[in-house]
Amino acid sequence: MNKPLQKNSLQWKQYFAKNASTDNTTLWSLSDVLTADEKQRIQASLQDFQQGEYSEGKYLMRYAQDFAAAHQDPEYVESITYFIREEQHHAAVLARYMVRHDIPKKSQPFLDSVFRRLRRLAGLEFSIMVLQVAEIVSEAYYSALREATGSRLLKALCKRILQDEAAHLRFHAERLALLRRQRPAVFRSVGHLAQRALVYPSLLMVWWFHARCFKAGGYDFWRYMLQCHQVLNRAIEYTRQLEQSESLSNKVLKLYEDG
Repeated sequence: MNKPLQKNSLQWKQYFAKNASTDNTTLWSLSDVLTADEKQRIQASLQDFQQGEYSEGKYLMRYAQDFAAAHQDPEYVESITYFIREEQHHAAVLARYMVRHDIPKKSQPFLDSVFRRLRRLAGLEFSIMVLQVAEIVSEAYYSALREATGSRLLKALCKRILQDEAAHLRFHAERLALLRRQRPAVFRSVGHLAQRALVYPSLLMVWWFHARCFKAGGYDFWRYMLQCHQVLNRAIEYTRQLEQSESLSNKVLKLYEDG
């Protein structure tokens, strides 16, 4: 995530549309052996993360629509729509895997309900920050889940989700940079500090609820925290570089500066 910004809203819409057209049906022919012990270790966390991946995104869509209308950027709404669908696809994929192994769905987990409530508290910027928390956690979680079992299918599904989540982090980091770039440097720094203040308590809660799965994937507490810390640092540094960058396209800059 250290390359200069290249995508505007139209390009992100095109990226998501292309990603949605990718055929992953062959993945389901991979061997899928899940032992009773492996199932026991991953079941609770898999149920929670499957629920967490699904959202209708009503508040996020409302904030995106308001912002796009104010800045004449209709493609941003379309790219957010594709983003929401991609997350819903992750939920559907995990649900399909769970059905294969008689793992029932759960009602909304506590942590997921907390994140959803947080996203409703403020506007687009804060919603994106909360989404980034989930994506940072997801990088560590799906990396651990990939190693927690011998199922080649689950490993492949985790790999695909990880690829998507990495793109999501960049998508949101670029939007944060556009939102903040006209602010004084001190206020941009406050935004980065607020992001850290949001992330670290969340990491502790996630570990409390899902340590068993992380440990099954070879993660102790410090490895988990270090990986999430590194992902957060990359995301903040990428956003910071973009806030100061002149490589943003003039067309995109004009949309936001005129607004």
